[in-house]
Amino acid sequence: MRSILLLLLVLGGTASAQLNNGSFEDVKGPSLSGWEWTCDDPQFMEGGAPGFGEWSVSKQSGHAKGCFPNYLYQRLPNVQDGDLVTLTGWGRCTASEFSFCQGAFMGLGRVNDGAFQLEENTYNSDTTWAYMSITDTIELADGDTAIVVLNAGFIGGPVNPTPALFDGLAMSFPTAIGSSIAPSLQLLQTDNGSTLVISTGDQRSLGINCFDLTGQVVQLQFDRNGTNGYRTRITDLSTGVYILRATTAAGNISARFIKR
Repeated sequence: MRSILLLLLVLGGTASAQLNNGSFEDVKGPSLSGWEWTCDDPQFMEGGAPGFGEWSVSKQSGHAKGCFPNYLYQRLPNVQDGDLVTLTGWGRCTASEFSFCQGAFMGLGRVNDGAFQLEENTYNSDTTWAYMSITDTIELADGDTAIVVLNAGFIGGPVNPTPALFDGLAMSFPTAIGSSIAPSLQLLQTDNGSTLVISTGDQRSLGINCFDLTGQVVQLQFDRNGTNGYRTRITDLSTGVYILRATTAAGNISARFIKR
């Protein structure tokens, strides 16, 4: 269902067609305006994703011996069958020495009379914020309403995984022709600049390399970070400018970063 698309124009649409309150806060502070949920209440956490304010929201995993499905979701009443949408956002796991986190899952789906059906989704299972993106064509039957769904997975065992955090959700409606262009490469420096988090958006990365400005390959260890990203330590790099190049099914994409 997911397509590789040539994005020619991003349409703003009407206000009612946009995702509401994707940063989970307003001028008065944290807010869940526009969102609904099942099972336990979402919790606000201090410390938002890069560029998205002071607050994020957490959600627990669904549990076979407790409550499921455990979703935080928003209805999209003006999205129609056949619409092409791009959903972006940031997610991360929370850390605990006594438990584990299954992942911060972000996706699209539909709801009909309280019954949920999930479609495409992506996730990040690391404790560092990662940028996530999905481009998908909405498929709706009679009585269905399109939804954005956030969740922390599902478990059937005796343990309770740690919750996932979400922030900076947004949706756009691209007009597309053809099937040729690669997505953008998103970079985030964390841990006081010592760690680089990399995302290829809604395209799975087939490989990644780092180069200095002379074109020489720089040896770095890249660890998988969710479905479409990596993370690497850059502590040992010399001060300077470097280029990252990722290979995807849609082609090669590059981005520059500075090691200070």
